[in-house]
Amino acid sequence: MKILYIVSSHMIDASLSLIRSLSTYCDLYCLFELRSYEPNKLGINSRLRKNLTAGTELVEIKQFEKYLPLHKTYVLDRPKSTPSHLFQLLQQQIAVCNLIHRIKPDVIFCFNELPFEFGPFIMLNRKKISMIIHDPIFHSGVSRLFCLNLLRRFTLLFVKKIVLLNDTQRTEFMDKYNIKEEQIYRISLSVYEYLTNFICENVDRVIQEKTFKILFFGRITPYKGINSLLDAYSSIVNSGINDIELTIAGSGSFDFDISPYQKIKGVHFINEYIPDQILSHLINRCDVVVCPYVDATQSGVVMSAFALCKPVIATHVGGLAEMITHEKTGLIIPPKDITALTNAILLLYNNPELLLQMSVHIKEEFYTGKNSWDMTAKNLISYFQALQIKG
Repeated sequence: MKILYIVSSHMIDASLSLIRSLSTYCDLYCLFELRSYEPNKLGINSRLRKNLTAGTELVEIKQFEKYLPLHKTYVLDRPKSTPSHLFQLLQQQIAVCNLIHRIKPDVIFCFNELPFEFGPFIMLNRKKISMIIHDPIFHSGVSRLFCLNLLRRFTLLFVKKIVLLNDTQRTEFMDKYNIKEEQIYRISLSVYEYLTNFICENVDRVIQEKTFKILFFGRITPYKGINSLLDAYSSIVNSGINDIELTIAGSGSFDFDISPYQKIKGVHFINEYIPDQILSHLINRCDVVVCPYVDATQSGVVMSAFALCKPVIATHVGGLAEMITHEKTGLIIPPKDITALTNAILLLYNNPELLLQMSVHIKEEFYTGKNSWDMTAKNLISYFQALQIKG
């Protein structure tokens, strides 16, 4: 089976291991869509001159050769969506269509909706397209919500084969977008394994301390519930526990005054974009990652933490409870419940053996078990083969 996998570069962390696993079971081609004038995880910061650039021509993505078939990988550098760039956008769509004509994929597999400019491409290839939807219901922190909903509704007029990453929001998604049950296939999101490439065990072993380290990372937005985490941490410090630290790392604006929290012992704010190289070390050094979200869908944060076998405390919102097995790979608590969050942190603080057991369970489940990328890839191939049989 021949598959063309299309994904925006900002979702590369959720795709690399899947690409590698799928390549084991099929003839896989990859197409990354990016905007070089914006920060992107491929590290391409200068305008690409070709409409489609082969992966073998780009030094920047050689770092991913462990995961990507570079000789079958292409990058599309999309310009700004302005009238002056319409001709170039049209050229790019023609180039993509020519690529499809040349490789003749059985399946075109997209990670999330493609931009509006790809409307003609979607319409022409709709029978071959299957699409993963990362957020079945957009969370409250999403900007441009109207445009995203409009894009999704347009895409779903033509794309009828949908892959979801959780069951919790399946019914709401079906009702909202008038989707039938038989159109949906469910797979599991697995760990962002590529983060382990940045870890130097000898260095990290030297800098390990006995302090219990709590980590929050990701975009700073109101729905993340960061104030609840800070209040829980404050109560723990005020109770007399001093060998504990909390790091809040990520770009964005706080919707509350953080100055009182900056005075609390052990609180560290890193209010900037965190490159993957730095993020991997922050995760590796911590004892537990906390996701105190008010609402959510899936979470790349959870899968980033699990990549380094770190347990996660998360609220029971969206699909998080499907990703974390309570008391086995982490702890699930009610949202906005500062007491429950405080108790969850203290449970792990007082039980290092439980932390260790959780790390072992994470490794077993997500690296070799039912939620590994290899298992997800096998399930997807079976799904695509079934679609071929149905015609």
